[in-house]
Amino acid sequence: MIKYRKLNPLFAVWNKLNSPSPFLAFSSFSASRKVSAKQGTGIETLRSKIDAVIWEKGPPSHDEIIITNIRHKEALVLASQFCRHVIKGLREGLSPEFLSF
Repeated sequence: MIKYRKLNPLFAVWNKLNSPSPFLAFSSFSASRKVSAKQGTGIETLRSKIDAVIWEKGPPSHDEIIITNIRHKEALVLASQFCRHVIKGLREGLSPEFLSF
């Protein structure tokens, strides 16, 4: 069985550090960071915050997978289902050539 670590924290990133930020954008988030992509200001603070959120519960265990793309998750779930079908077929004595097809 595949286990997933759900990351719930949501925080706002406001680019253009010198521009005024709208109150609404920051009021509904638990955390926020201001950055300037042009000047590189605040980027390291943002990286540190992202790292803290991801590794908050420590490194993943051996049976845990970190997936950052929904398409990759769906492909892995599908591959896992196919593997279970192949194992079941082998146990039932079906031909390996048939199962590989």
